[in-house]
Amino acid sequence: MKTKYANARWLQCLLLITSGCTQQEQKKAADTAEKGLDKAGGVATKAVDKTSDVVSNASTTGIIKSRILATKGLPAANIDVTTKNGVVTLQGTVRSRAQKVQVTQIAQSSPGVKRVLNRLAIKK
Repeated sequence: MKTKYANARWLQCLLLITSGCTQQEQKKAADTAEKGLDKAGGVATKAVDKTSDVVSNASTTGIIKSRILATKGLPAANIDVTTKNGVVTLQGTVRSRAQKVQVTQIAQSSPGVKRVLNRLAIKK
């Protein structure tokens, strides 16, 4: 709502500036300005959404890494976790199939996770 109000105020200022112009020229200037504002608003919204996604991905990754670190017996230093759009990728090495399953379960049970790609290798 604030954005529409700010846009309306901006358009009023534009109309005052173009007061020496014909009505048709004023309307054209107002239409052009409105389209520009709509486009700028869309770009700003996309930037906010993208920033939100990055923060969400980083948060999800951090939660999973913390849970792996907190789980006794898991080789946390050997496990890389990345998140993109809720898809978690696990890479690195673990010592057994049980550890591989355990790390997968930790990732799957974390908030914001839609899918887990487990690329962990078992290295004895």
